[in-house]
Amino acid sequence: MRKLYLSKHLYLRKVLDRLHPKLCYLNMNSVPPTLKSNFGLAYLILLLLSGFIPISAQSYFPIKKDNLWGLMNQKGKVIHSPQYEAISAFDIYGYATVQKNGKVGILNTQARIVLPVSFEDVRILDHGLFSIKNNEGWVLMNQKQEKLVHGVYQEIKKFDTGLFLLKKDTLWGVAKENGTIISKPQFVEIQKVNDQQFLVINEKRQKGVLHESGKLLLIPAYDELLFLKNGLILAKANSQWGILDRNGLLKTKIRYKAFDFMSDHYLRLYTYEETHLFSLPCQRVIAAEKVNNFLPLSANFVIIKKQGKIGLIDFCGQPVLSSIYDEILWYNNNTFRVKKDGKWGLAQKGDELISPFKYDHISPLMSQLALFREANKVGILNADAQEVVTAHYARIALDGNTAKAYQNAKKTDAASVDLLKFDNQGNLTGDISIQKHYKVRIGGGKQNNSNASTEQSTYILPKFEWFYDSETDRWGLRGNQTGD
Repeated sequence: MRKLYLSKHLYLRKVLDRLHPKLCYLNMNSVPPTLKSNFGLAYLILLLLSGFIPISAQSYFPIKKDNLWGLMNQKGKVIHSPQYEAISAFDIYGYATVQKNGKVGILNTQARIVLPVSFEDVRILDHGLFSIKNNEGWVLMNQKQEKLVHGVYQEIKKFDTGLFLLKKDTLWGVAKENGTIISKPQFVEIQKVNDQQFLVINEKRQKGVLHESGKLLLIPAYDELLFLKNGLILAKANSQWGILDRNGLLKTKIRYKAFDFMSDHYLRLYTYEETHLFSLPCQRVIAAEKVNNFLPLSANFVIIKKQGKIGLIDFCGQPVLSSIYDEILWYNNNTFRVKKDGKWGLAQKGDELISPFKYDHISPLMSQLALFREANKVGILNADAQEVVTAHYARIALDGNTAKAYQNAKKTDAASVDLLKFDNQGNLTGDISIQKHYKVRIGGGKQNNSNASTEQSTYILPKFEWFYDSETDRWGLRGNQTGD
């Protein structure tokens, strides 16, 4: 028999018992004035000491007489005469447990009996679902007293939405609320995988994967399981890691001593001799090196360092640029800014140069435009790598599809400035020269100052850009427009 506790106010009620043993306990804020006059000072004491709250949304109040409990509504009508040894508070599902002669039943929010007071114990699992204890054990029932799951168990508890755990002989199984047994009790432990339709099962300290349909996906043979994107699982066995899909197909051998996430799209896997790069989108190892020489450029491209130089591969390991460059940075679509022997150019797959190595700096694209510096002068490239403004300015400030091009580098000098305007393809459409310019406002809507590419490098910030220098093997931060 389970002992029921009424509420956290039980201590105050015992105090009031000594003051007025025959008192019915009510919420004074809700009781009609005609009822208040019948009870006098005891109501005031209760109001001051306890602030008792109605036990349901229907404003039913517990009443007590001769150490037995009943219920009264706010009009003073007795719904249940004092006959119960205990009445619990209503839970989140709208049920209260009552106890009489050592037996337990259930009330709903209308104070109606939904399960008769005839059970050894009752546990409320969900709306209309209960775990009922009889002489043999626990069974799963609805409020119509229909048995939902065949068999009697040592314990039944709610597991997840629509799922329940069943315990027998210290082992656990799982069932649906409609009575379908997903797995009979055979596992030491069952865990849910976040919001997915997979269950991690534990048998003899080994973990496997069970689908909610009941299909065994991975037999319990692993010390640890970590669920990744794209239906992949990192599995550990005998202190070594590997990657499987959720059908148990090996994507790598179980051979790695450690791993780390290079980014959201790539994993580095470490053996004792090599570092392997695993692509989550491609679901396979795409490169292997003696040391960790992988750096993420974007979701679709990875930098690889070899013999002091860097190259580029795509997300499935296909070569894009050879390892002959000092720096590689994003430009547009499949075009990259590349640095070699101290000069910058633009290259595409297969090391095809679309701009020669002649620039001292090339900025990232801002809208459809990028600045370049050559022989200490500044010009403008468009997204197609065309020089739409030659390098003859000391300083250029880009602002969307407009630019201010200064003949003198000092901002305080009253030098001439050219106001340049471009169309959405990055072509020059206007050029106005103003002498002794201090401040000029250019009319027209301001364009979006974002990279024109559909593939954005994670290293480009609003005003700065991270870069990796292979010669020094260090990361740095430079200004987007100035390169300093």
